[in-house]
Amino acid sequence: MSLAASPSRLRATRFDGVAIVAAIETLVCAAPAVAVLALALTQGGDADFGAALIAEGAVGTTTLVLAGGAGALVFGAAAAWLVTLCNFPGRRVFEWALAIPLAAPSYILAYAYASMTWAGRSFIPVEGMWGVAFIYAVGLYPYVYLAARAAFASQSACALEAARMLGASPMRVFWRVALPLARPGIAAGAALACMEIAAD
Repeated sequence: MSLAASPSRLRATRFDGVAIVAAIETLVCAAPAVAVLALALTQGGDADFGAALIAEGAVGTTTLVLAGGAGALVFGAAAAWLVTLCNFPGRRVFEWALAIPLAAPSYILAYAYASMTWAGRSFIPVEGMWGVAFIYAVGLYPYVYLAARAAFASQSACALEAARMLGASPMRVFWRVALPLARPGIAAGAALACMEIAAD
């Protein structure tokens, strides 16, 4: 007795209404994209749609991704280093509390920072490109923090202690030993933060 289906049974497929429903759903979902593409390619459409808007959007998005990603990388890697490899009061609370900004959308963080006023002026200016990049960095650094914390926690203490015994300062141990070992995790977290910024 064979468990494999015979070739004649495989070829004999029933056609029911599933294919028609799938085709209709595909057309409904693709209609907006097709309409935008048709508008862009029609006479006069490229002048309004193409060059200026795409170039301005690409520059703005690239600036936000680079600035926000760099800020998230610095904040996240530094926080992970401090929480993982330094002993201080409240360290256990900070281990989970530093991931809380992921729970708030970026526009809520921007509103919260804009609300912090003193004498009628915003404590942290969130208007403009650099303010938005700061908000993204503050809101998305937990991606880097979580990945870097896991990378720092998985490092062998022997390598760090050997560097200290050879006379390296704590900062030199960080730059020469710990950071290169954690680089893949930090890069993965930074890539997630950059993709999130680009998606927004």
